[in-house]
Amino acid sequence: MSHSLTCHGCGSSGQFSWEARLRPSGSGKAGRQWVVSGKCAGIVLAAVVAISLCGCGAKGAARAAVKGRVTLDGLPLPSGAIHFVPVGDTKGPLAAGRIVNGEYALSSSEGPVVGRVRVEIYSPTEPSVPLDDPVAFAGADVSAVPQERLPARYNRASNQFVDITAAGENAFDFNLTSDP
Repeated sequence: MSHSLTCHGCGSSGQFSWEARLRPSGSGKAGRQWVVSGKCAGIVLAAVVAISLCGCGAKGAARAAVKGRVTLDGLPLPSGAIHFVPVGDTKGPLAAGRIVNGEYALSSSEGPVVGRVRVEIYSPTEPSVPLDDPVAFAGADVSAVPQERLPARYNRASNQFVDITAAGENAFDFNLTSDP
């Protein structure tokens, strides 16, 4: 396979080619062999190495521990999940934890990234049949599938935001109501 490229390092342009060759299994090193040739093959090779090393040793976004309580109509939410979704200038992965008997806690290694995050809280109903039993599930009606018991304003349409800090305690309580 041949491609025309311009080297931004030296300004030269030309044909660069690379191909995959299969090595015979009897050579002791069976597999593919990549061949790169051209006027600036060294630059192409350096670019490939640099791209393959991207992210190595990178620490990533700072995370923080978080904990709190979740109630629904004044009572502890029996079970569910809480998500902390980075928004705006806050970059990093979503953090998620379980809510058990109205409480949640995430350590600093699994907690949300430092900065502003949107909070989503989910609490599906219990299925009326075991979901891992295909025979029972196949014969069940639609009500057997777990349904979200919380209004969308607490999860997929959430407008709840908190600011996660690197220092100090990140404790947030959420008092939800089932009223629309």
